[in-house]
Amino acid sequence: MSKTFTYIYLFLTCYGVQAQVQYKSLYTLEQAIEKCDSDKLQNSYVAMANGIVQKYTPRGKLAFEYSNNTLGEIGVLNATDPFNITLFYPDYLSVIFLDRTLNETQRIGLLDAYIFEAQTIGVSTENQIWVYDSYDFRLKKINQQATITYRSDDLSLLLQKSIHPTQIQEYENKVYVNTSESGILVFDSFANYLTRLDFKEVEYFQVIQNQLLFLEDDSLHSYHLQSKLTSPVALPLEVKKIKQFQIQKNRLYLHTDAGLQVYSFE
Repeated sequence: MSKTFTYIYLFLTCYGVQAQVQYKSLYTLEQAIEKCDSDKLQNSYVAMANGIVQKYTPRGKLAFEYSNNTLGEIGVLNATDPFNITLFYPDYLSVIFLDRTLNETQRIGLLDAYIFEAQTIGVSTENQIWVYDSYDFRLKKINQQATITYRSDDLSLLLQKSIHPTQIQEYENKVYVNTSESGILVFDSFANYLTRLDFKEVEYFQVIQNQLLFLEDDSLHSYHLQSKLTSPVALPLEVKKIKQFQIQKNRLYLHTDAGLQVYSFE
């Protein structure tokens, strides 16, 4: 039987005002997961070390599966568009797109765009991707034909240091790039550098509803992009060693050592 938990859930309010809601454990996928994500339809996705990607229904039932053990480890699993799932394989600099049933629809090779070193990507619209090119220190946007449509200036000159991005997210015409060296860098949709958020130990983040939620030292925090206020977000007491998290509508997805734990809230 599911247990109901009561916690403080900060991001629901406009300016970080605490709001008390009830959390209910819906299901847990108890397996060794490397990456996970969720979509706006409340489906969940997990990737395993053996190259298998699985899609689960909102009730936690296995729906579809994709397998590819020829390209190495999956570095990014992104389900921003539930009809166009994106996988990135950094060992081979390959991006694969899957349809809603996890059938492969397209591949993009970053080598075709003359990008020879990249650790992560972010998803944009119309099957386009964002990637930080570690060879020439620029953030680049690439279309379906592996053509670079926008690129930033040399960030090593701007920041006076090298960076190693771990996550890229596009949200409402801005691009957020997480680095341990310089914090979270913010760009516009044309790859122009805008500003820097001074959070340098972020393990994972999500931008949603004017909030930047970020994971740091196994704790979740909320930074309001307008008020500039930072507040802690309480999590279920039994949740330990969080690797990733996702918020979708009234659901909280937590990737931990135990697998994928999914909660609803009211």
